[in-house]
Amino acid sequence: MRLLRLPKIALVIGNSHYKSVPRLQNPGNDAKAIGDTLRQSGFDVTAKLDASLDDMTSAIRAYVQTLTAKKAVGLFYFAGHGLQLAWRNYLVPVDAAVRGLGDIPKVCIDLTGLMEGINKAANPMNVVILDACRDNPFSGFGASAGGQGRRSTSAETAGGKPLVGAVPQGSTAGDLPQARTRPWNSRWENAGQHVFT
Repeated sequence: MRLLRLPKIALVIGNSHYKSVPRLQNPGNDAKAIGDTLRQSGFDVTAKLDASLDDMTSAIRAYVQTLTAKKAVGLFYFAGHGLQLAWRNYLVPVDAAVRGLGDIPKVCIDLTGLMEGINKAANPMNVVILDACRDNPFSGFGASAGGQGRRSTSAETAGGKPLVGAVPQGSTAGDLPQARTRPWNSRWENAGQHVFT
């Protein structure tokens, strides 16, 4: 019951209109639907659509600072391109441009840094939702969805806490068929008031 009385904050990012890699149909609409549902459920939502590296960096910094100060329940949602390189997961801003593998850590958001920040916030509960297929949008540079086999990495065990996703580490997820966002999302759009009760 104590969790129900705590402040709830969310950072929602939906990146669709990429400049140097293929654009995506779903993330903007998905992020809007998620944000609306979270607001209806009492979350203070910061939403960023088509966020640049600077936008994402500053938004994540502010989100972690608020978690730390308020000891709030936190929810982070990202929809857009993602990839895995050397067993580290990266979220891709819309302005990311890569000429070689060494550019990826410089122009993308390292998920490990986000998870470490959340862990240091020492707030009572966090939910992280990554709606990213991780099928390397920067073709030709060898960044991949993972490598051979499957193993636990920092993204799955951040701060000693296991994370669960629809797609295991080292795997990719294809696009899913679409109502306003896509039909499978109708539970968010038409019955969202029940999702977080």
